Amino acid sequence: MEENDQAHSDNPNLVFFSTYINMVGILLDLFRVDRDGKYILHLDALTDLLPWLTIYDHTNFAWWGPVSLHEKTIPEVHK
Repeated sequence: MEENDQAHSDNPNLVFFSTYINMVGILLDLFRVDRDGKYILHLDALTDLLPWLTIYDHTNFAWWGPVSLHEKTIPEVHK
């Protein structure tokens, strides 16, 4: 799929839908975290979500997202 994306990167529809599919995948991971309670998946999904928050100018989430991620990955701070 990545080869196809690179070969047709000049097609705006393909770029839009590829971006959409990536974002939906991240959201589905976040839903799975709520259902299954997998903490590592939560950290991975939050890490994947941070660039999109910055791109779409959600400044509050983009600013505090890395702070939250940093606090959750260090056990001493989390306690």
